[in-house]
Amino acid sequence: MLLKLFSVLFLSFHINLFSEEHLYPPKCLTFDESTKKEILIRHILNHPNLDLQTKHNTLQHLKDGTSIVRFELTHSHLSPTGRFRIHYDLDGENAVDATDLNGNGIPDYIDSVAKFFDWAFEVQVNQIGYLPPPKDFGEGGGTEYDIYILELGKNRGGYGYTNAENEILPRYKLPRYTSYIVIDNNYSPKDSSVYSDNIKRRSYYTTGYDALKITAAHELHHAIQYAYGFIEPSVPSIYELTSSWMEYRLYPDVKDYYQYLPQLFNGLKRYPFSSIDADNGYRWSIFGQYMYNKFDDWLMKRMWELIGDGNDPFKALDSAYNEKNTSLVEQWCNFKKWMYFTGSRHKSDIYFNDAKDFPEIKFHSEIIFSPPIAVDTGSVLPFEIRAFRTIFKGSGEKSADTFDLLISNIDIESMRKHRKVSSFYELKIASNFFEDAIPIQNTDYFFKLNYNDSLFCNYHQDLYSYPGISTCIVDNPYPNPINFKLDRELNLPVPSQILLYDNVELNIFNNLLERIYSKNHEVIYHNGCRVVQFLDLEQLSSGIYIYHISHQKANYWGKFILKK
Repeated sequence: MLLKLFSVLFLSFHINLFSEEHLYPPKCLTFDESTKKEILIRHILNHPNLDLQTKHNTLQHLKDGTSIVRFELTHSHLSPTGRFRIHYDLDGENAVDATDLNGNGIPDYIDSVAKFFDWAFEVQVNQIGYLPPPKDFGEGGGTEYDIYILELGKNRGGYGYTNAENEILPRYKLPRYTSYIVIDNNYSPKDSSVYSDNIKRRSYYTTGYDALKITAAHELHHAIQYAYGFIEPSVPSIYELTSSWMEYRLYPDVKDYYQYLPQLFNGLKRYPFSSIDADNGYRWSIFGQYMYNKFDDWLMKRMWELIGDGNDPFKALDSAYNEKNTSLVEQWCNFKKWMYFTGSRHKSDIYFNDAKDFPEIKFHSEIIFSPPIAVDTGSVLPFEIRAFRTIFKGSGEKSADTFDLLISNIDIESMRKHRKVSSFYELKIASNFFEDAIPIQNTDYFFKLNYNDSLFCNYHQDLYSYPGISTCIVDNPYPNPINFKLDRELNLPVPSQILLYDNVELNIFNNLLERIYSKNHEVIYHNGCRVVQFLDLEQLSSGIYIYHISHQKANYWGKFILKK
């Protein structure tokens, strides 16, 4: 009967860990109350030292909210500063590796947990000046801040989380809380789980001690945030943005935030900065790099002080900028450049230090202009960046002229009130001058952008035009023969009639003239020439191959040799 009650209690708490939004494992569960409770329930059910009746009573208390329920682990250890008590097991599901190379009687993993949390406190509290995490009321065996180590990676639990527990009274402007932190027991690269979309994924993008380092920095900052205050509804994205930034602040060589960049740069329309979803904070943690670049640690710390005074986080961020005689709007409009100059366009000495490794913005529209006019209309959410590209096709040896434009809605009032109010725009591109049109530099074309001046950044600082370049034609594939062990790409020549950015069909045949590959490719610029680039070399074995490039303007046959 008790086991049946356990099942009922467990199911009453259970909610899917992933919605369709989650294409990767969770980062931090601080704001996922249902999953945190599920992890605690799993721990209680699997605890080897609790009898059935105690388990039932504990679960019932947890469901009713009548008492504080903490994790019961067999060992604990104080950090060198005495600020943190680390709770862990040496046996069972949650066991840490017992290796003790320094012979101090404490597992090396626990020594590392203590060291990394002490360092996170030293930097964030003693050096930067944030408030310390509030001391609890003796929960966990003392007033030290408690860290619990569990097996999270095999149970879909993320890197860790910070759990707010008891409100600190008397209340100031916002409720402030004591808390404790839960982290993984090893951050193993072998940890994986099957998620709600029935796909098994590796649990951690960053593993081992690097994952432990950044989790200590991240979760301690959540504990600090609870010292300033939190109230629903708030802006979890700002809480996660600043915790994720703190990882980079302490450990810039650990690039865990890279895992969120493809989703952001490919989905700017879907993920505006104004979205308060907690996951959005991971995506936009790079804005923390921008804040730090301009105003060091002062700006973010001041924002948290203003949040503690009862301000909405977006208002607090704007007010902190105001104290430096600028504004969130002004800084955001400047930040757009940082988002544009990434990847092949990177200017790492001016913008993001790691910009060359970032993805490039996915353009909202990327059109090949067809005279006499092209029009794009739509609407933009508050603090959404939208990018447009227009390609003016070249002729002969000259490649296309290109025109890029970035716009952004700066309706800060709607953002502060968490309203999804879109603002309208109309973009016109033409081959001939029209009323109020602006010449596009380096081209023979014109454009005009119609929009509400008060709700958009001044776009003139985000116009980028690139004149076409002269390209050459190659006669033969290169490298040829291609060596699979040394080469990773095969460049195939195209007829002179085919222009840069034209789409062609590439077919590859074996020596029996059986077609083994067929796919459309874009003609690209490589070493000054126009080529079709073939990258799927692993699909081919050693041998001689015939290829055919077809286009409405021309056809081309040739052969190459692959050696593996």
